[in-house]
Amino acid sequence: MRRRGVLGNLFSRIVIIFKIISLLSITVVAIVANPGSASADDRCDPNSSYEGPYWWSGVGATNANGGRTALAVSPPWDSSSYAYIWSINYDLRQLWSFDCVGYSDYRQRDIYQVRLASSQDSCLSDYGQGTAAVLDDCLPQASWQTWQQWELVYLGQEWIPSEGVYRSTYAIRNSGSGLCLDVAGAATYNGATVVTWPCHGGPNQRWF
Repeated sequence: MRRRGVLGNLFSRIVIIFKIISLLSITVVAIVANPGSASADDRCDPNSSYEGPYWWSGVGATNANGGRTALAVSPPWDSSSYAYIWSINYDLRQLWSFDCVGYSDYRQRDIYQVRLASSQDSCLSDYGQGTAAVLDDCLPQASWQTWQQWELVYLGQEWIPSEGVYRSTYAIRNSGSGLCLDVAGAATYNGATVVTWPCHGGPNQRWF
């Protein structure tokens, strides 16, 4: 009886060892198959319709009454239009669509053209550090340049006092220059210019 008990215990241990090896094999296969990169299913589809439209508000850009402001441009909606913030009123100058145009394997992020929803031929463009983000004619995918490439960089959840809720916040980063949309001087008044500036994750670069 004692011999059968010893053999039984040995068999149980062998079974446990094989189970552990199997689990380790599955884990290794999973890690090799997905080494931290976004799966194809998680990426935006360049052939899909535009995402949005959205109103993008600045976390740190609240007006004098503590209300929400939004990224806006003034008509005429052409290359003379520059971006600024204004108290949100849900009109066409504050409404934006995100058009998926590719994926950055290096940064593992979707790439978009940011289009004014009311004028789908007008795209937000970056002309360098400290200059206002402006509207330009949207360039075709075959020829679009880095000044019209944008990424959404997730910065975490943030309490929004004007709404009394937590919201996911993002930096809107230009893929070519690496600069982020920034409310110049961390201003909060209506008409404050939105420029591109080195990314620092401060309230004047956080959008929701």
